[in-house]
Amino acid sequence: MSDWLTVTEDGIYLVTALLLAATAVVLVVATAWKLFSSLPHGAVQAEALKALDTLLLVLMIVELLHTIRLFIVEHALVPEPFLIVALIAGVRRLLILTTEASQYIQTRPEQFRMALREMTLLTISFLLIAISIVVLHRVPAAS
Repeated sequence: MSDWLTVTEDGIYLVTALLLAATAVVLVVATAWKLFSSLPHGAVQAEALKALDTLLLVLMIVELLHTIRLFIVEHALVPEPFLIVALIAGVRRLLILTTEASQYIQTRPEQFRMALREMTLLTISFLLIAISIVVLHRVPAAS
């Protein structure tokens, strides 16, 4: 019974990995297409920000693929890739928030202050995640 569950679990992880890989490829191709097609129209800066956001999403997907691969090979859940995904997600949010906050400075000061508070919390979470990654590297894994 245990072998059947292990094979089923590995199969589900493999299907998930294939779907994530396909999603990453589609996102990269679509992003490249949009970025290069924006060149003649002069909307490169706006499209570049969207491309950066999408490519950071692709990096998150790649880290999840790495996590799935490690789980299938070692049958152990490794926390570090999840922390890296959290960092990338935070950077994505910070980039979007920075763009939004720059629009609020003159027109909506309360929204700007809220954006600054969120940026502060993101910065604190970055520090905590970075400390967690350092601790994971320094503390030997339990066998």
